[in-house]
Amino acid sequence: MMLGTRWEVRRRGEERFISVLQWESLTTWLEDLPEDQRDEYEWDLAPACRCCGEELIYAEGERPSSRQHWRCERHKGRNPCAIDDCTKTHAAPTSGELADHDWMCPVHWRRYVPPHSARRRAYHAFWRKAQKEGWHPDLRRRFWRFWEALVRSARAKHSAGGVDMAEINRIMGW
Repeated sequence: MMLGTRWEVRRRGEERFISVLQWESLTTWLEDLPEDQRDEYEWDLAPACRCCGEELIYAEGERPSSRQHWRCERHKGRNPCAIDDCTKTHAAPTSGELADHDWMCPVHWRRYVPPHSARRRAYHAFWRKAQKEGWHPDLRRRFWRFWEALVRSARAKHSAGGVDMAEINRIMGW
């Protein structure tokens, strides 16, 4: 399940949307539309919970402003795993800050940041340094740069799929 794949279509300047379409239907609809009429319409992602993908219902004119904060009633105050398609969630920090990339579930953490790996050692080095010096602004900035790179890398590995060594051995005749 890819979250947020439904799109609202509306005429430019109007508040109400005409239709909610899947991406494939939207591209087909645009191709069928005469060239001179395409500029009359605009589209945006339909609000869906960032944790489970459930479509959000909201009163007209009260569209949730930030995609990051799109949560259904069941997932209010929860943050999803940083890996797309994962249904696991974690309680948001006590500050109430909602984010889509601040936490990785234990399954994906072990898979993409295995124990004794260089990434895991670098992650723990940040925490050891923070215990000694505190989270000063420079350390906090460096940590979030590291974390975002870690999440980007894990997402790329997840979307690329795994390497099937048995299949490779069979093809190579080993």
